[in-house]
Amino acid sequence: DYPGNIFRFVQKEFSALERQGTLLALVSKNNLVDVDEVLCSHPDMVLKESQIVAKKVNWSDKPSNLRALAKELNVGLDSFVFLDDSSFECDAVRQQLPMVRVFQVPATLSEYPKVVAEIKSLFLAGGISASSKGKTEQYRQRAGAEGLKAQFKTHEEYLGSLELKVELTRNDRAN
Repeated sequence: DYPGNIFRFVQKEFSALERQGTLLALVSKNNLVDVDEVLCSHPDMVLKESQIVAKKVNWSDKPSNLRALAKELNVGLDSFVFLDDSSFECDAVRQQLPMVRVFQVPATLSEYPKVVAEIKSLFLAGGISASSKGKTEQYRQRAGAEGLKAQFKTHEEYLGSLELKVELTRNDRAN
């Protein structure tokens, strides 16, 4: 029923974008425990925790959290699209991060699918490749490796911890 059907539709659209290789991140002024509970156990949630590449759930300003996400994911802010229901937050991002594309959830919820359609159109220009699927997991694995790397004092110690084996051959016809 309305308005739940609108929110469900929007989640399905974003879920489809994630399956096609678009990274979804969450920035919320909220309590992390509450957000995690909704993502993991709310029966009407279409989007799942596993589809969110990174989260910044705290009480910091959203432009700062977007900068932190860009650094964490090693992507430029010009590749971000920001969607929020607060005109204050949208204006703050527009002013502080003009390279970020900003969309506001419309006051009239029946117009929300049009906004989502405009957002979706930004991501499919190049088509979908096989490597696009699973992009969220690729970024999670990279973040895990970076987290592991941060535990070591030197790059050499980190590489040693990986226990990599190298085999050199010369003029091996089979290879």
